[in-house]
Amino acid sequence: MQVELSDREIAQLLAALRNWQTDALNEDLADAFSGHFEEHQPLTDAEIDALCERLNFADEGQVIKGAAY
Repeated sequence: MQVELSDREIAQLLAALRNWQTDALNEDLADAFSGHFEEHQPLTDAEIDALCERLNFADEGQVIKGAAY
């Protein structure tokens, strides 16, 4: 699946990722959203950093490839 993201959508994703990353209760968040983590573990802080970097350097209209949940 391919997803095309606007700058606004990327900004929202970055804010959500950074919020997750800075929340001291990451484990509680993972439990609260357990439906999203039945088959996969939540990203680590380092993995969130790497993903945010990828999103930051994505040009508007760039296609982000991956599975949709």
